[in-house]
Amino acid sequence: MTTQNCQQVREHVLGFMGSLPGPGQDKDEEVVQRADGVREFGRQWLVHKDEDGASLSASLSDRDDVIEFGLLAREGDTAINILHATLVLDEDEILLNVLSEAHTDFNFDARLNADRLTRLQETLQFYAAHLAAWGSAPSTAKH
Repeated sequence: MTTQNCQQVREHVLGFMGSLPGPGQDKDEEVVQRADGVREFGRQWLVHKDEDGASLSASLSDRDDVIEFGLLAREGDTAINILHATLVLDEDEILLNVLSEAHTDFNFDARLNADRLTRLQETLQFYAAHLAAWGSAPSTAKH
C-alpha cells in the first residue's frame, strides 16, 4: 500500500505521461490490478526510425511502487541513453534518480514530496520534449 503522498506523485506522473503521444494503455504488458487500486504495467514502444537506422525507443513502467521511464536512441550499433528516470515511492520518502548520457544536467538524485516536484517536472518536460522532437520527424517505421 502506498501513502497518500506517494499516490499523488504517481497520479501526477501517470497523468502527465497519459497526455503524451504513445501506444496507449492497450499496449501494456502484464497488467496487474493491486488490492489498493494501483494498476501495475510495463510499456515499450518505437517512437521513430528513419531510413539510416537511427531510432528512438521509449518506455514507461509502474511496478512494485517504482515508476521508470526512459528514452534510448540508436544510431547503427551505438546506443545512447537519452534519459532513464527511476522514481521510488517508499512509505517514508520519494526518491528520484535520473541518468542521461546525452545531457549531463539530467544526472542527479533528488528527494521529493507532493509539494516539491520541481526536479521531477523538469525531467518529465525533458522526456516530453525529446518524445515530441523525434515523434514529429519523418519516419519510415510502422508503429
